[in-house]
Amino acid sequence: MYMRNVNMVSMNTKLKYAIIIIVLIVILMPVAAIMTNITGYDSSDVKNLEKVQEYKLSDKDVKANGIDIRRDKIRVYLAKQKKVKKIKIEDYVVGVVSGEMPAGFSDEALKAQAVAARTYAIAHMKVDQNINNGIQGADVTDTTKNQVYIGKTQRLKLWPKADRYKLWNKIVHAVNATKGQVLTYRNNLVMNPQYFAMSSGRTESAKAVFGSNVPYLKSVKSSGESKLDNYKTVKLFTKSNLSTIIDTKYPKADVRESQISQDIHILKRSSAGGVLKIKLRKETIKGTDFRFMLGLRSTNFTITYAGNEVKIKCIGSGHGVGMSQWGANIMAKEGKNYEEILKHYYTGVEIKKLVNDD
Repeated sequence: MYMRNVNMVSMNTKLKYAIIIIVLIVILMPVAAIMTNITGYDSSDVKNLEKVQEYKLSDKDVKANGIDIRRDKIRVYLAKQKKVKKIKIEDYVVGVVSGEMPAGFSDEALKAQAVAARTYAIAHMKVDQNINNGIQGADVTDTTKNQVYIGKTQRLKLWPKADRYKLWNKIVHAVNATKGQVLTYRNNLVMNPQYFAMSSGRTESAKAVFGSNVPYLKSVKSSGESKLDNYKTVKLFTKSNLSTIIDTKYPKADVRESQISQDIHILKRSSAGGVLKIKLRKETIKGTDFRFMLGLRSTNFTITYAGNEVKIKCIGSGHGVGMSQWGANIMAKEGKNYEEILKHYYTGVEIKKLVNDD
């Protein structure tokens, strides 16, 4: 009987820990999302940077009290349902914030995310004829191709029952507090409000990463993130495995397993530390391409060799351009409001309010 009681206590303790772990995983699920979804040059990260041209606001667009958008619903392609749904802009922004940023973040960080998400949505609504995704005429998709959108019903199911409405209402409050607000630059709607998970201490410029000189996407300091969990990540490879991966992707490189430490050279870094060019013996590629080939968190990495092992250490997470989400949360905790956060990460922007005369 004694042993049975001990076993029951042990099982109960394990069960309690298991429940706690499950709750934490569910609450912080968007954390994993922003560590992976918004990370670089793929369909999610660039946010159609190369396709969206600047939209100059006309006299008809700019009213005395804001920017006229003509319609109050955005056409969203729901990938799983394979259909387009018209969603009110503010409802869409709530769903994007819930999908792109952890609800546990500070209110001012959530507000900053709301403005960035709304700006991105309006940019696509304004010039959707230039960036049509080719999916039933939608302005955006609900996936990482554009911005992750999670509707209320689905989002609530993903959160613990005891906290779900509190968390949802927190996001709704952040969106309502910034209702209709978007970013502008010199009276032009900001078309590329890039954001990413975590910086390496300084954000990257659009010029360095994407090759496009976007005036509001300059490199700026982003402090405090080095103390965060997952700021540093390490991936280990054997020399054989790494050389095979490289030669499969870039056969002309002809990287040699026995000489791999001599065959791989970082040629150029940005001012923020991201690798811009890396030489793979007979072929030179972009740091972003090397990153995606190996599934690295960022382009700010170092490579070391020990015996048969190759260690690649990264700092930060994401492409590094625009607003750092974790950096925004740190600024919020330091007492900065959402406008200060946005104006820090997006150089020279102003915040204007949308109006709809229809």
